Amino acid sequence: TNTIYTVIGTSTGGCTATATVLVTLLSEAFLHFTSLPNEGCTPLTVQFNYVYDGTIDTTTLHWDFGDLSTTADVSDAMSPTYTYTNSGSFIVTLTGVATSGCIATGQDLVTVIPSPIAGFTPNPQITDLNSPIIHFYDESVNAYAWLWSFGDANSNFSTEQFPEYTYDEPGNYPITQIVYNGPCTDTIIKYVLIREGFAYFIPNSFTPTTDHLNEVFNGKGIGYKTDDFELSIFDRWGEKIFNTTDSEKGWDGKMQRKDKVCMAGIYVYKFKLVELNGIEHKYVGTVLLLR
Repeated sequence: TNTIYTVIGTSTGGCTATATVLVTLLSEAFLHFTSLPNEGCTPLTVQFNYVYDGTIDTTTLHWDFGDLSTTADVSDAMSPTYTYTNSGSFIVTLTGVATSGCIATGQDLVTVIPSPIAGFTPNPQITDLNSPIIHFYDESVNAYAWLWSFGDANSNFSTEQFPEYTYDEPGNYPITQIVYNGPCTDTIIKYVLIREGFAYFIPNSFTPTTDHLNEVFNGKGIGYKTDDFELSIFDRWGEKIFNTTDSEKGWDGKMQRKDKVCMAGIYVYKFKLVELNGIEHKYVGTVLLLR
């Protein structure tokens, strides 16, 4: 709209003068844009789009994304993208010059939520069924809720921050931790190894005859290293008459070096075994050879 303003002035001598001025009032310029998404998790990439309406000279558009951690948070494109790597609330400002010559400004708020980082340590990570309880120590960052899956057939879950779990079968189990911070999540998977529990049985007699029943003296067990084994047999005078490091080979009631049949009687045995977890066991006792 145009308005003419007239000013009339009178001097101290009584003279008068008139002046006129034309004032043009331009229409207010509006500037609109979209921010998608305007809320999310770090790192958050936002697509900004200027909403064209013909009133703004698009060559004058200038974006300020409000990221005070850098000076590179600006653009002169119509539809730029920007990635926020830090969390916080950012005021995005778009300015431009209208075809009328007026400066137009638009603003929007972008909220960036810190993403959690999953992390945990199982203790112990390797064990056996004799000690099947695993404690899980949460080491996540920016997490406010937790979901654990323990990877066995029972499909059990926990929402505790520091859970513990008891396994009843041997296996290599995947442990999944999902952490949450509002809509933001992160996931990590680690494994725990549950071995068979250690057990070893040693008989107290055997009959090395030809009936194929109980003819060899040896122990039986689970949860030990078969390649780290030793069995020794001694007679009543302390002489070693048999030795083997083969866990499948027992004593057949003969002197090993002479291949001579031993007399019926009591003999001393010494077993050395090592559990899968490295614990060593030594067993000393007597066995009765019957004929």
